[in-house]
This record gives sequence, C-alpha cells and structure tokens, in this order.
Amino acid sequence: MGDLLLRGRTEPIRAFEPLEAERYASAETQAYLIAFEELAAGDRHAVTAFAALVSRDAEDGLASFHLKRLLNGETSTTITL
Repeated sequence: MGDLLLRGRTEPIRAFEPLEAERYASAETQAYLIAFEELAAGDRHAVTAFAALVSRDAEDGLASFHLKRLLNGETSTTITL
C-alpha cells in the first residue's frame, strides 16, 4: 500500500494489503506491484502505470489513490497521516 508516516513519528511504517494467493498471483496484482516499484524508485512512468491500472479497473481504490497522489505532485510511496 505504501509507507505510512504517522503523526509524531520520524520513520514510516510499510503497510500491506492482505491478499489471498490467487489474487496475489493475478496479472492485475503483478501490474500493481510493478507500478508500485516504479513509484518507489521515483520513476516518472509510475503515473502512466497507475493510470493504466485505473483504466482497466475503475473500482481499484488503491491504484486510484496512488494515481491521485501522483497527479497532485507526490513522488514517493510515503503517505503522511
């Protein structure tokens, strides 16, 4: 999901979405993992990868969340709460 930086903390905590083995192995999840790796690396292609995920499944809340973040200028996996 991302690296959550909680109020009062200086180090983020990596958050994961639990998935069943079948869903984890799906092409959609593998495409998400590639997009997330691009985001983590600061790759400018991450926005395109997340846009493609959302275009395939508009109900993918996590991909939509990251796409909105990228379109609003965010450039990392850190989510400040």
